[in-house]
Amino acid sequence: MSQKYEFLTDEWFGAVKDLLAEGAPELPEALRGIVTNVDVKDVGVQATYRGCWFEPGFSDDAEATLITTKQLAYDVMIEKNLALGVRAIATGKAKLKGNKTKMMKLRAVRPTPSQEAFEQKVREVTAL
Repeated sequence: MSQKYEFLTDEWFGAVKDLLAEGAPELPEALRGIVTNVDVKDVGVQATYRGCWFEPGFSDDAEATLITTKQLAYDVMIEKNLALGVRAIATGKAKLKGNKTKMMKLRAVRPTPSQEAFEQKVREVTAL
């Protein structure tokens, strides 16, 4: 069993970076170039979500900013509960500023095999 790191800590970001260094996943066309700043208010973390992985800090090339909680970011972006994310935005539990149309299309995107494998590795090193 691989070591687990608490989601959104420096150690966790380092583990994700190490996984990327082993080989970045091939993303479906609709995910390539999707960059979202994620403001995780309840833990004071700012991150960038690039198609299927997180990097620490905000990015200047982000098309949207998602304001959310750690639990919601984990459930939607790590566990891939996209329906929960759409509901959270619809009910105001999360806020999305920026290009909403493009972001909402993402729920119809099917991951590539390499993306699925990469996301599984991320789940294996992630603890909430």
